[in-house]
Amino acid sequence: PTELPEAPSPPIASDRTYQNNEFTPGVGYYHAPYHAWFPFPFNHHDPSRGYFAGGLWQAAPLAAGLLSSRPSAPAVTSALAAQQLHAQAQRAPGAATSNLTPQRRTNSPASSSFSSRPSPPPAARPSSPPSSSPSRPTIQRGGFGSSGKGASGSGS
Repeated sequence: PTELPEAPSPPIASDRTYQNNEFTPGVGYYHAPYHAWFPFPFNHHDPSRGYFAGGLWQAAPLAAGLLSSRPSAPAVTSALAAQQLHAQAQRAPGAATSNLTPQRRTNSPASSSFSSRPSPPPAARPSSPPSSSPSRPTIQRGGFGSSGKGASGSGS
């Protein structure tokens, strides 16, 4: 059996209103309260991490008072770039499909919850905190040889 191509989605634009959890292929799920797209649906639940909203994991689901909104200009720029990469990957022969595929909803009357799926690998993070952050104390740790004694232990 052959796989049918994805239907083209409407162009992403900052003057268009998006519903909370609206899925855009290659981009992700729109979180209306945060005016941007993310890889998981709003209030997606992972038993080991909690509930996902706005790029962060929370202990409890967040109440979404905003059910639709317009995206910010930086979010549109990022989404268009992601959508272009997704389209290029789809056109490449033998290309794998995107990790951003719709999550199946569960029938939970209490909140928007979604089935758990393995998450993509975490994004690369800087190895040290930015130097402009005055609120983080500098921690220095000693190691072998930090006491000033010689390697032979004779104290000479």
